[in-house]
Amino acid sequence: QKKKKKQETRQETRERRRRKKKANGKSKQDVAEESKHQEKGDESKIGKKKASGKSKKLANKKKNKKKKKKKKKQEQETRMEEAEARGKSKKQTD
Repeated sequence: QKKKKKQETRQETRERRRRKKKANGKSKQDVAEESKHQEKGDESKIGKKKASGKSKKLANKKKNKKKKKKKKKQEQETRMEEAEARGKSKKQTD
């Protein structure tokens, strides 16, 4: 199955390269039309652009930053609450 998947991805990249070569100097729509005629089965894929590695990386970075910020805020809140609780217990013992 892994081999099959690898083969498919290789085929896809080959096709992508070929399309790119064909597209040199043509408008996007013409190329889309040509590819549509070529592969009627993959109509869902035409016009959809997958996130490139760089943009994906940036998006994940942003997400992780947000998560970290949220976690930090939560930790700060728990620390404050603990400090308050400690303060109250100290007052009671005095």
